[in-house]
Amino acid sequence: MGRRALTCNRPATSRVVVVVRRVRARTGAVRTAVVAILVGATAACGAGGDGDPSPEPTGALDAYLDEIFASTDAETWVAQHDAVEEYLAACMAEEGFEYRPTEAPPMYTRPDPLTPEYAAEFGYGDSTEAYGPDVPPMRFSTDLGDPAAEFNQSYAYGLAPEGFEQYMTAMHGREPLPGEDFRDIPPEEAGCRSRAYEEVSPESRLPAQFRPLEDAIREEIWWVDEDPRVVATHPAWADCMADAGYPGLVDVMDAAALANDRANASSLTLAVPYAELKSMFPEELAEVQAYEVAVATADAACREEAGWYDVRADVLLEAQASILERYRPELDAWLEWVREQRRPVG
Repeated sequence: MGRRALTCNRPATSRVVVVVRRVRARTGAVRTAVVAILVGATAACGAGGDGDPSPEPTGALDAYLDEIFASTDAETWVAQHDAVEEYLAACMAEEGFEYRPTEAPPMYTRPDPLTPEYAAEFGYGDSTEAYGPDVPPMRFSTDLGDPAAEFNQSYAYGLAPEGFEQYMTAMHGREPLPGEDFRDIPPEEAGCRSRAYEEVSPESRLPAQFRPLEDAIREEIWWVDEDPRVVATHPAWADCMADAGYPGLVDVMDAAALANDRANASSLTLAVPYAELKSMFPEELAEVQAYEVAVATADAACREEAGWYDVRADVLLEAQASILERYRPELDAWLEWVREQRRPVG
């Protein structure tokens, strides 16, 4: 059956690789560290007539970003993780602490921005099994079951308060001084984890000469959703969402928050492996997952109806063109530097 064609004039949707690790903050409270990395562009225009969607045109900046922020497959990710963990264990031993290399956490990928196709199948990719039945959904990712991770946590919390603080400083480095950019912290003061990443991926510590370009990309490309022209589509989107049964929303990000709040209000917040949650609360889990898919599907449809996708695409292409006009020599130099620094792992 044919589907309504969508206008295809926006840059390709990027994949966001999300790595979720449960770690301890300096205060001792549990927090979830989420590392999101913008990687290679993927064609995600939506449906087009009766056939497969045609690839979207990409912005000229994508050729640079696709290589600078190179996509990583699962095998390479595991090899990089293992190399980092081995270095980290040796570094912590030199600092006088014990640390055991942990297993690689799942590598999650999802489109950015949300696409109608992904939403209809996986919602936001949070509580749903978007990565296969054998991979815990991102919401339920945990180090539980990894003996090394459990040992590291017990070891750290078995230290006296002063020892714990020293452990955290050895692991994560010192805090930036007032007015200091964290990128200016010397490697020897940045902690074992930072040095481990730099050892395995030398391109991870960016020279100061490229920081204005990095800042421009972060502020003008990665924060394109905050552009006033994009924000101006929110009222129409909110009206559409209200008609779909989700009143009271203001910002496009509010829809995902609905799904998140529903999951947080469920019984699925127990700190147990996903397989146990699935067997303990099968009906509630199914309801939470179905709610996420329903909200995300309405969200994507309302973004389309409000013109959010097209306006965002225009703003993104404009921002990319501006970056290229102002920073092409720096982009060329950054790309060449990355090629020189990047090394195979494994």
